[in-house]
Amino acid sequence: MLRFEKMTVKAQEAVQSAQEIAASHENQQIEPIHLLAALVAQDGGVVPPLVTKLGIRPEVLSQEIEREISRLPKVQGFGQQHMVPR
Repeated sequence: MLRFEKMTVKAQEAVQSAQEIAASHENQQIEPIHLLAALVAQDGGVVPPLVTKLGIRPEVLSQEIEREISRLPKVQGFGQQHMVPR
């Protein structure tokens, strides 16, 4: 079980952002790709500099993530989101 209060502030922000990203794309399930999108876009987080250090352009990665999110099933008017077990 995910214990939100045990997470660091940055981790809490990333999970919350992933939830918002999923909602903005009308995705009922919060998938790992939503969390990746949140982590790549997180100001002051560890992922953006790491991605850059690996030689990956963050804007290109963000575009690819967006493309993958657009392929996920959409649900209009859903009441509650949930995280997938992955």
